[in-house]
Amino acid sequence: MRPILACAGFALLLTVISGCSSDDDSAAAPTAVPPTSTPAPATSTAVPATPTQTAAPSATATHTAGPPTETATPAATPTATVDPAILAADGEAAFFDTLYGTRNREEEAIALLGAAIAGNPSDGRSHFLLGMMHLFRAGQALTDYTNPSAFVLEEVARAQVALDAAVPLSGADPRVPGFRGAATFLNAVVNDDDELRALGLQQLRDAIVLYPDFNNFSFLGAVAPAVPADDPLFLEALELVRLAIASGCGPLNEPEICGNEGKAPHNVQGAFLMFGDMYAKAGNATQALVYYRFGLQLPGKDTWPFRAAMEERIATVQDRVARWSDEDPSNDPPFAGKGSEACAICHYK
Repeated sequence: MRPILACAGFALLLTVISGCSSDDDSAAAPTAVPPTSTPAPATSTAVPATPTQTAAPSATATHTAGPPTETATPAATPTATVDPAILAADGEAAFFDTLYGTRNREEEAIALLGAAIAGNPSDGRSHFLLGMMHLFRAGQALTDYTNPSAFVLEEVARAQVALDAAVPLSGADPRVPGFRGAATFLNAVVNDDDELRALGLQQLRDAIVLYPDFNNFSFLGAVAPAVPADDPLFLEALELVRLAIASGCGPLNEPEICGNEGKAPHNVQGAFLMFGDMYAKAGNATQALVYYRFGLQLPGKDTWPFRAAMEERIATVQDRVARWSDEDPSNDPPFAGKGSEACAICHYK
């Protein structure tokens, strides 16, 4: 690797990878408030009219997602006498067991968080985690944007309801609007809804203004996999990567957001896999290899569950570029974070 390319890769590490660490407990203060942003005030107690609609999945839905492969723990049946704060804490524990790939407790997380919300509708944290659990399930099961399953459509819709509720209840946390924007955009894509797509893009852009070092990843992760390489939105995503090089966010000064010390134990590796895929999709095999290889030179590579996926990309980068560049979209290779890689490439331990 030429030194100039390695330096460019490291500079990018200091910036855009921040967003993959999706939920550390302390967020940096927003740098600005976008003039077009319209979230409710931090003191708002508004909740969706029917919050319990997001508490449990459809009885007929079948989750066919990738790892963790263990059978999900049966959903808990909390009683009305249980303190909502206890339900919220138990639901959060089930959420992170699932997110980390420790044990599949997604059904239990949904039941507990839904019960916590029913007991305390102003619990923004539980709304947020419930929305993210539904978004995780949708991402893990999604294999085709143009022909999504009924399960994916339902999970995306439920994710958006919960995250829409979470935004006005989450105070000054600038990360939540980014995830809400990602849910809105994904909902628009799988339902082919142009009006909703415009709303999702506006929410994503507003969120970047609020917290660039984190929410740029919400834009990249939602938009780059879903649009063609010649789409202006894909070029906008590439421009975000370029602009991020000037940022000073890095593992030394922001180890939780821009390193592996937060709740994304393989934040660095997952981010570089995505950056490599972005440049491969753009037709630039040389730059794609820079990011793929650099991700395997950094701490955390030896315990990363998806190391083989990065190595496979390195070995087949020319083929991936060719398949993305031809006129047949049906043979496009999977983009980072799709299917079993969704959330997992950064969060699985």
